[in-house]
Amino acid sequence: MRIELLLILVILSLSCKREQQASYEPFFEQAFSIIKNESIKKNETDWEKVKETIKDSITHFNSNDAVYDAIGYLLTLIDDGHSSFADPYTPNKLTIDTFSVPTIESRIINEDIAYIKLPGFTANDSLSRQYALSIRKSLLELDNTAPLSGWIIDLTKDRGGKMSNESLALAPLFENSLIGISCNNQNAFRNIRCEDGYFYFGEFKMDSLIYESQLKNKGKKIAVLVSEKTSSAGEFLALAFDFQEKSRIFGSETKGLTSHCRLFGFKSNAKLLLAVEKYCDKNKAIIQKGIIPDVECPEEESLPQAIAWIKSTP
Repeated sequence: MRIELLLILVILSLSCKREQQASYEPFFEQAFSIIKNESIKKNETDWEKVKETIKDSITHFNSNDAVYDAIGYLLTLIDDGHSSFADPYTPNKLTIDTFSVPTIESRIINEDIAYIKLPGFTANDSLSRQYALSIRKSLLELDNTAPLSGWIIDLTKDRGGKMSNESLALAPLFENSLIGISCNNQNAFRNIRCEDGYFYFGEFKMDSLIYESQLKNKGKKIAVLVSEKTSSAGEFLALAFDFQEKSRIFGSETKGLTSHCRLFGFKSNAKLLLAVEKYCDKNKAIIQKGIIPDVECPEEESLPQAIAWIKSTP
């Protein structure tokens, strides 16, 4: 009788483990499918081999934590350099409300050149909007000081954030509403525009900053300073100015996170930030690494060279 009871308990235990495996496996398959179909690495990855490697390391999907480990390992294996995964237990910059909006450094240099230095900022939508508005107000304050000979946008320490924020904030400087082009893993191109206070990613109205702003000093030269620390949305902003006729980029090659990421949320409150499109230059050539400045120079030389260019005759 005891042997029969023990046998029943073993059978029930095995059945329970199979049910656990069955309940968590679809979670991993869902995440795997999203990454496989949407990733910028879709066409250069052996996905069956990748899945086999993951399942060799994580043999039992019997908890959310096991699936989280598998997703993190998957991103390591495809190695696109930009994607990230956050489990529900880890503080996430996209949801935390305790960050403070950074102060924007802005001033007039060399008597008539407006200088703005952007640090980048990653936070939730509310704080991101405050950051954009702070930049816009700094822009308008500089514009109201006096006639200017040009603008300097310093992105040497800009580590990125929400891609629309800084572009919308500085949109009054753009003379061309087309500020970017992206390409997905099916070789389909999308135009990125700032127009009438809205940020468009293709036909999708991604974000807005409706704040009445007319610049007195529009149409002047714009120098953009970059470095190897300039990354992600900071790199996109540098490209946005490269789409403008009277701009020039100074400094060293940027970090190379030149891809657009999309945020995917799961029922468990885990979040996947996945690189899904690559940025392109004005000729629709995909930017594979960092942005090469028009004038390459050490970081400490970029500001004086930018001033000299702005002060030179057209």
